[in-house]
Amino acid sequence: MGSGVQAQSNRGPRGRKSDYRDAERLVHRLVARELVLSFVPDPGQRLWRTLTQAAVRRGPTRCQNRLEALLEQMHLKLSSFVSDLLGVSGRRMLEAVAEGATNPLAVAALAGAKLRATPEQLGEALAACAHLSPVYRRLLKMELKQLQFLEQQRHQLEQEIAQLLQPHAAAVERLAEVPGLGWNRPSRSSPKSVPRRRFSPRRRLCPPGWEFARARKSALGRRAVAILPKATALCAGSSIKPHTRQSR
Repeated sequence: MGSGVQAQSNRGPRGRKSDYRDAERLVHRLVARELVLSFVPDPGQRLWRTLTQAAVRRGPTRCQNRLEALLEQMHLKLSSFVSDLLGVSGRRMLEAVAEGATNPLAVAALAGAKLRATPEQLGEALAACAHLSPVYRRLLKMELKQLQFLEQQRHQLEQEIAQLLQPHAAAVERLAEVPGLGWNRPSRSSPKSVPRRRFSPRRRLCPPGWEFARARKSALGRRAVAILPKATALCAGSSIKPHTRQSR
């Protein structure tokens, strides 16, 4: 019973403790409905959690870190001009280097037009590919293949999650309407692609009358803002002290 109860609601008095007294206290609190039970998900929710954790573990972060470390050993300064190495332009250039390209300008020409870096800058960053060891090219090809394999597995897991969430499509759509959430990559397997809503910075976050920006301009407002943390700490301490006395 103690495994499904939050520890804060199961605190016992100080002093000697025994199993019998702890069990008796738990029974009394359970009958009085003073225990706060922990949330235990059902088997379906545990399956969603397992699939989501498996999809997160197959993210591209670790592979990108290994790619950047390998590019440093290869003396390719591509990450200085390409913010996303795993983007369309970055992958084109990396695949060309892995396949054995030796002309830096030809590899730089594979970059997209949206990159801010000029072809000359990319050529200087890729100058080391002219005399690159074949071992580094094979290692780079292995990293790219592993990245592609992880992406395929992640896509399969996302499809599994979408199929399990089909009975709860309405709840998923309502959750996706929250600003900051939504479908990262709308797919056919998702119930419905919901467009993201942009958060308006002009929207009032505080209730009327809580205009700290105007209060800071006046001398009285500056004093109030200065003593606000101390007052909050005093209120928190006064609310905790009676509780500790009763527990003793």
